[in-house]
Amino acid sequence: MRYARCEMRYALCDAAVFNMRYATCDMRYALCSMQYAICSMQYAISLPNRPYEGHVDGGILG
Repeated sequence: MRYARCEMRYALCDAAVFNMRYATCDMRYALCSMQYAICSMQYAISLPNRPYEGHVDGGILG
């Protein structure tokens, strides 16, 4: 959810390239991407503790 919000903000920023805030926005987006990567990694690590989301039959998420 947070990542989607970040993407939206980045898109708005992208549309305003002439704005001096673009550099700041780019930096924030990079930080957001990093947090998302960490989040994904933590989720992957937690998967073995979630048998219903395992890789045997695809789990409830398909």
